[in-house]
Amino acid sequence: MEIKVIYSGLEDRQQKVAKREAKGLRMLHDDFDPDWKLGDEPHGTLTFTDESPPAPPIIPDSPDMITLKKYLADPTTGLEEAFQALVRMYLGGK
Repeated sequence: MEIKVIYSGLEDRQQKVAKREAKGLRMLHDDFDPDWKLGDEPHGTLTFTDESPPAPPIIPDSPDMITLKKYLADPTTGLEEAFQALVRMYLGGK
């Protein structure tokens, strides 16, 4: 569910954001009024939601990252392979 709140001034905005966030809401937008100009006290409409943010995508580890994690788990082995993996990652697979 979306909730829109009108604010006038920075202090009013900060209070309204703190109040809604304390209730577990998440801000989606802060839209300034059309007549707002740079340098003016902010005024506009805040949009909040009670929905959870989308989960970030799960990106599988690249073969180089797997090599690096193996080295970090046991630094006594695989130093050369880990170094080569870092170089490839840094240079973008070149």
